Amino acid sequence: MWNRKRLFFVLLAGILTSGFLACTRISDTTHARYEPTWESISQHQTPEWFQDAKLGIFIHWGLYSVPGWATPTGELGKVDRSVWFKNNPYAEWYLNTLKIEGSPTEEYHARTYGTDFGYLDFIPIFNEQVKAWNPEEWAGLFREVGARYVVLTSKHHDGFTLWPSRKRNREDRIALGSGGEHGSDVGRYG
Repeated sequence: MWNRKRLFFVLLAGILTSGFLACTRISDTTHARYEPTWESISQHQTPEWFQDAKLGIFIHWGLYSVPGWATPTGELGKVDRSVWFKNNPYAEWYLNTLKIEGSPTEEYHARTYGTDFGYLDFIPIFNEQVKAWNPEEWAGLFREVGARYVVLTSKHHDGFTLWPSRKRNREDRIALGSGGEHGSDVGRYG
């Protein structure tokens, strides 16, 4: 289990690095300002490098990565709605599904971590493991496979932010490893 988690953290580091590399390409385009209206954003021109990109990487990373667990159910829209949320097959919805009484996630969590172990108790585990990531290693891998862009979900449904933000939900929901002593790394690679 440690290898899977460690691989995940290392993968994120590469994605952060690749995202930085993709952003340097974006900086060649005109820096237009957009308003939060459909009329304004419809004026956005997709950069040529993005039109030509054959491979991009999206990653979801947060506290839900510590348990890294979800029950296999099926695709959204192909599973009855009354069953879907209680049996959500996406690990990034771990907190939401954990709150549903009798869900497989609630049962798994109690069996694996105990009934007194809350979701936010994953924070110190996450913060300790994030220190092991090596962005340079994974940036090389993504370059090697031809990834042209990377998108990182920096804050998911649970409100856990991957770096310091003036707009975070709660003080206790921040990745200390990526926002404390590694804050400059996130800024450089993210």
